[in-house]
Amino acid sequence: MASNRGVVYVGPGKVEVRSIDYPKPVDPRGRKINHCVILKVVVTNICGSDQHMVRGRTTAPAGLVLGHEITGEVIEIGSDVEFIKVGDLVSTPFNVACGRCRNCRDRETGVCLTVNPGRAGGAYGYVDMGGWIGGQAEYVMVPYADFNLLKFPDKAQAMEKIQDLTCLTDILPTGYHGCVCAGVTTGSTVLVSGAGPVGRVRSIVALYSFSMAACSFSALAACSRRGSFSALGFPLPICAQAGPASIAAITTAATNVFMATA
Repeated sequence: MASNRGVVYVGPGKVEVRSIDYPKPVDPRGRKINHCVILKVVVTNICGSDQHMVRGRTTAPAGLVLGHEITGEVIEIGSDVEFIKVGDLVSTPFNVACGRCRNCRDRETGVCLTVNPGRAGGAYGYVDMGGWIGGQAEYVMVPYADFNLLKFPDKAQAMEKIQDLTCLTDILPTGYHGCVCAGVTTGSTVLVSGAGPVGRVRSIVALYSFSMAACSFSALAACSRRGSFSALGFPLPICAQAGPASIAAITTAATNVFMATA
């Protein structure tokens, strides 16, 4: 059996790369499943939400394998998988969903009713999200593969842009979804609160996908992030230290407001 290594949460402020079990076709409750695949991870990302666990802000248990932004190559498939094949290069959405329950049928896959016995919604490598093993690893198991995986039609072409396409697992759709939920449209003046990767993607999506006429970025950007934000062609955001008066002024001017903590 192949070996495997993953990024493991040890305790507040400490993670380690450790040897972990090679994935098996079983769910977190130990039941055998045939709708899964095993991926060899090609690229993965560190999410800002991972930092909540790493910094001790959650009840994450020691030994948790981190990582929910996964792009990989299929190397094994279960007998119930019909549309995904060995050798496919695929993007894995960060949330685990069955595709069959009432919420999934209503396109609310983030609160799937099947994949987490504790509450609605599941995710890889995250506290209280169903116990699915994370993908900051060499290999990972993905359940309900036909529903969850996005296959790249041209593998060679995708590999040439893999450092961009890795954003499909979380960063880009989260930014786009934020714009949709905030009602961004042509001519909007948008306040993005937070200028990390998701905040910057939301700004790009708002500007180029929704053809905004005016932009206000960002009332609560960390000062250390101002340079990288402006390098994308946006005005320098206001630092978090700017004070309540400046923040209130830009908030009042914005027609659409959304938060981006990552």
